[in-house]
Amino acid sequence: MKSKPFALVVAAVLLACTSPPSARQGMEQASEELQEGRVEDAQQTLETLREEHPDDIEVRLALAEFYYQKARLSLDGGDQAEYLRLLGAAQDEILAAVEIDPAASSPHTWMGIVAAYKGDLDTALESFRNASRLAPFQGVSYTNLAHIWVYKGRLSRARSLLDKGRKFRGPSDEIDRIEILAAWRGGDFVEAHDVFDMALDNRGFAETWDGAPLPQAMEDFDDFASVCCANPSCGPNMGNACKRAQLEVKKRELEQETIRQELQLEMDRRRKLREIYERRRDLEITVEEPDEAPES
Repeated sequence: MKSKPFALVVAAVLLACTSPPSARQGMEQASEELQEGRVEDAQQTLETLREEHPDDIEVRLALAEFYYQKARLSLDGGDQAEYLRLLGAAQDEILAAVEIDPAASSPHTWMGIVAAYKGDLDTALESFRNASRLAPFQGVSYTNLAHIWVYKGRLSRARSLLDKGRKFRGPSDEIDRIEILAAWRGGDFVEAHDVFDMALDNRGFAETWDGAPLPQAMEDFDDFASVCCANPSCGPNMGNACKRAQLEVKKRELEQETIRQELQLEMDRRRKLREIYERRRDLEITVEEPDEAPES
């Protein structure tokens, strides 16, 4: 399997960019720098863009994605302090994007991605629901919800949402990923293998997971199962399937102080969202109480 650079996902996000030309060109430059492995240059480019375009939601979310991906790498490398710093930086950019445009769905999508990575399925579900309220005709709003329902074991609900995702032209690679997970969790190994084989025709399917590039592209269903079980946002939610495949499930191993600070970040996120949406009650966004701990 071929190795992949730090952040190909940024390049994909930029394809839908609606920013002015100068900001778009800067983000394209950052994407090229990332693909060349020039991570620090890309960070400087994106942070300079933020200074030049502080009210550009696409710039804010591109920087949020950069921090999020770097946070994941830091945690994988065992640097929990750096993980927390970068996770907080990503959250700051996402919340800034919400404040710029409270009616935009993409910041809620990123909040859901981050929550799912942390294993907080209830918060991820609420974030994706908010995204679907704000963008009811975007297929990705429903594929994200379907993904969480598979993890929760509600396969019929997940498949119903996948139908909506197809109707509104959701990302085909994500639809395939969810179909494979649903079939695998339901014990239909023939369907899981068949869908995987067909999904290899979709660009990017085999190269990313949870909004981040994989170190190596998946080549067969066994690779898919291994990636899921080794991912702390997938494996613990597919425990029985991983057990049947005789694969070890990787769980998040965090120090108590890291867990406490993660929870503090979550409470801060809720407080900020409540402040924003108290001023925009017409949008009917749901935000949990700030002092309510996420369900385990």
